[in-house]
Amino acid sequence: MQDEYIKALLDFLDPAFPEKVALGTNWDYGFGQHIAFVSGKVDAREAQEKLRSFIKEWIDSGFHPDGSEWPNERNFAPKSCRAVWNFDDGKPNLYHPPQAVTAMARFCNGALQVRGNSYLIVGHEEANTSGRVSVTVGPRGGIQYEPTMRGVDTDPETLAAGMFLYFYSSEWPYRLMRCHHCGVFSVPARKLRSSYVRGWHCNRCSRKVSAMVSVADSRKARRDKWLKLAVDAVTRWEETPQKQDRIEWIKNAVNKGLPLMDRIKRNTITRNLKEIENRAKGDEHAES
Repeated sequence: MQDEYIKALLDFLDPAFPEKVALGTNWDYGFGQHIAFVSGKVDAREAQEKLRSFIKEWIDSGFHPDGSEWPNERNFAPKSCRAVWNFDDGKPNLYHPPQAVTAMARFCNGALQVRGNSYLIVGHEEANTSGRVSVTVGPRGGIQYEPTMRGVDTDPETLAAGMFLYFYSSEWPYRLMRCHHCGVFSVPARKLRSSYVRGWHCNRCSRKVSAMVSVADSRKARRDKWLKLAVDAVTRWEETPQKQDRIEWIKNAVNKGLPLMDRIKRNTITRNLKEIENRAKGDEHAES
């Protein structure tokens, strides 16, 4: 059952899905049995874009400031919001809750509150004849109550919120990945690592990204080398003033320390002169 679910989810997240709907494809499983796309009640692309943004928001919560990705650290724990009332101490928070959580609250026709480390969706009294019904949104996946999606077919955002709610309460929140390069969603066959230095990449992009990183590292190494030589040259020029053109002298001094294929041109020094001079001043202060 879950295997069919994740296949249907990936199918819906595929950029080609709206075009298939437009061609009249009969969706008789997964999300297709819940969505009245062909009738025109819901715009397939808009609903897809909403769901993609919700899932991306969830996946992005597992990234560290250094750009590394930690799938098992994804969470929607409250980071506070002035529009959300803290249930425990009665104080408003500072930051907005995730869009996906806000959308799920609207989907459940409830008000959003914060209780400890979780969001709480409390049903409006006028919307529940049998009393107030609440949905606890676990910070690391899972919910305590799941409303039906039947009949929700007129609002793309609400529809996407219902899909995300079902995804959030399934076994897939920490297994569904999004390629950091091309953006494709996938469930890797191999066991996921605890972290990815540059974010997770699909099979098609992993080699490409590795090659790009290698080229970038090579360029940085070459730049660091000539920049250090340029800083040394500026320092020596200041100590023993020359009669010839300063930029030309620095360029020649740098190229003496570089292989033929890595030698720089005059405009390289001109464009980076301010940085070179600032680094030279920094080195002088460090020595003193």
